[in-house]
Amino acid sequence: MTNGSTTSSNTPRRIPFEGVANFRDLGGYVTAGGQSIAWRRLYRSDSLAELTDQDHELWRELGIRAVCDLRLTSERDSAPDRLPQNADLTEHHIGFLPEGANEMLRAIRAGELNSAEITEEVIRHYRCLPLDHLAEYRAVFDLLDRPQNHPVVIHCTSGKDRTGLAIALILLALGIPEDQVLADYVLTNSYRRDVSHIFKLYIGDAEMQTLTSAQPEYFTAALGAIQREYGSTRNYLRDGIGLDDTRLKRLRAAFLEEA
Repeated sequence: MTNGSTTSSNTPRRIPFEGVANFRDLGGYVTAGGQSIAWRRLYRSDSLAELTDQDHELWRELGIRAVCDLRLTSERDSAPDRLPQNADLTEHHIGFLPEGANEMLRAIRAGELNSAEITEEVIRHYRCLPLDHLAEYRAVFDLLDRPQNHPVVIHCTSGKDRTGLAIALILLALGIPEDQVLADYVLTNSYRRDVSHIFKLYIGDAEMQTLTSAQPEYFTAALGAIQREYGSTRNYLRDGIGLDDTRLKRLRAAFLEEA
């Protein structure tokens, strides 16, 4: 079974870009049926605004053909992706932010929320993410459904929340067991980006730790909301995302291989 920062064959999961903290290859995770996600086909990341010239060389080696950016227009305008010039590279903007996120950040800046209250706010956001932003996550799966977009990287600012749930849903759709999906989600804690300057947050260590960490209860809150609304993750993927048996088979054929 493969998890953590390397696989059993010591293949690095995190790609060592200079200007990116949390760029990870999703290859190597093994499904319940014994297949595994192919390496160099599906990536997740935090902001790509600080890619260096040397990073561009490494990027080209990865052969990435599509970038799925989940940030709002305002976020992209203030920190545009610094991508290499490549005629084969396409950018797809599917920006959103959980309702109340900006209000939460304002309250944190004002010192009105302690660490426990921040946790409750983030849990609330995770309950809303898969339901309120179903259209955006559906668009992510639509992008994956087109082979010309492979290999693809999905990212936002920190690569934790919007991207974290997108990747969790993709891994679940591919048949990765839930414990391994959770392990990938919390792996973000090992490669955390400093977002204090991005969001103008100058707060205590405990509050910053709570806000920027990927906690199991956040992941559980999202899955719980899906279960309550749809009855199961499979129902959500089929009836919400639109991933019928034909599309699911096509997705798995595109990203899985024999382990």
